[in-house]
Amino acid sequence: MTEYYFQKRTMETQKTVPMAFTVSEELLSSKYSPTFTYTQTVTWTKSALLAFHNIQRTVHKGDGAPILELPYASLRAYLEIALEDVIRLASHTELSTKSLRKVKDDNFRPHPFAYISTDECQSTKIQRTEKKLSSVLNQWIVRHLRPFAEKYNVSSSMIDRIEILIERNDIYQIRGSKSVALPWSQNPNTGTTQPQNKNGAPDKSAYRALVEHSARLIAGREIFSGLGPLRRVVLGYSSLGSNAAELMTEPISIGEDDRFSLVITLSVETVPALSQPLLKIDVSKRRWINVLKASKFRSDNITGYMFSKDISDRVFSFRLSCQKKKIAEKEHQWEWRPNDSFSVLCQHFRLSPRNFIGQEIAARKANSDKCQFFLTYRHGIGEHSVGAGVPEIDKLKAFKNIEKLLESHDLIPFESHVKVPNRNKAPNKEFSTILRTKLRDKNTVFT
Repeated sequence: MTEYYFQKRTMETQKTVPMAFTVSEELLSSKYSPTFTYTQTVTWTKSALLAFHNIQRTVHKGDGAPILELPYASLRAYLEIALEDVIRLASHTELSTKSLRKVKDDNFRPHPFAYISTDECQSTKIQRTEKKLSSVLNQWIVRHLRPFAEKYNVSSSMIDRIEILIERNDIYQIRGSKSVALPWSQNPNTGTTQPQNKNGAPDKSAYRALVEHSARLIAGREIFSGLGPLRRVVLGYSSLGSNAAELMTEPISIGEDDRFSLVITLSVETVPALSQPLLKIDVSKRRWINVLKASKFRSDNITGYMFSKDISDRVFSFRLSCQKKKIAEKEHQWEWRPNDSFSVLCQHFRLSPRNFIGQEIAARKANSDKCQFFLTYRHGIGEHSVGAGVPEIDKLKAFKNIEKLLESHDLIPFESHVKVPNRNKAPNKEFSTILRTKLRDKNTVFT
């Protein structure tokens, strides 16, 4: 590693950099060729959701009984592995109890559970996606859904119904879409940028189009000197919003135990009176737990990631939850247990099949020569000696390296900014001296 991104440095303000990109007015005034992005969305059919709803309703034993969710965590892991170009996956793949309750509503419309980045050859790409999805669903049904049904006495005919829908091609729908990443149109009354589709209606997909276009240009590139290429994080819908993307470096070691990764978050924002959107860049530090504390009742979930040397363009995610373990007739204890995504990852990458608990994962006992698991640090649940925050000079270097990648794609640093004075801030020394002088002069009139 040639740069030490964790060192403290003496800072001196030389220039204010807004850490954002936009489209230049010069390019807009010339004959500008629009930049398009192509995306596939995968949505469950209503027939499929009704079939899943019937399974979930059979499992639920009534009021007061604990809610048993379908094994969608394993399905999400299969999708994350098989779909190399997936850019966004619903955390619950739209199969959570909360989502399935809405299926029988009259105005119900299924939402996509996967977004896949693609190119202009839609028909060929859709056929490839269909083959991958068929393989994923078959594995998931055999290894997870059927055992789940047997465990909770769900009729096998309900699982057969899912397989029949697969054979009839009535399990999901794949749609291709084309969106304008740049430039955006403007509101004729205010001049503020306002993306529109071909029918003139507001186009919300433009936010995702721009952020995904930019993320693809940066992913796989070395932005931080000596830290290797950035890996893409497949986000869920509720993680950062559809207008954001996240990229992360491989873990950086400090001493024997402490590790962290640098994270770049891209987000698309609009500003009043600005004719084009802003692509904002944020650089942060993601610290990894080296010692996980004992779990407690109702502790929040922990997000974990797996880094594979065989797949260097993205990371794979899983979660740990606080679960009760019976140790005697009337005694129990709480443990950190990974969800089914973890077991799917271990199975796919041929890792140890044993059931690891959170403390063992944090201690890196589940790691192999090619795969490493890390748990995200959060105050109160683990130990870590690395401070938060990234030095400003390192943020600036990352911004300059990103600028080199984006400038050939018509995105330039945003410089039309001024510092807004803070009226609540205490007056400076010079102003205070002037004020005291004027207060001594009773004839002074303040305007």
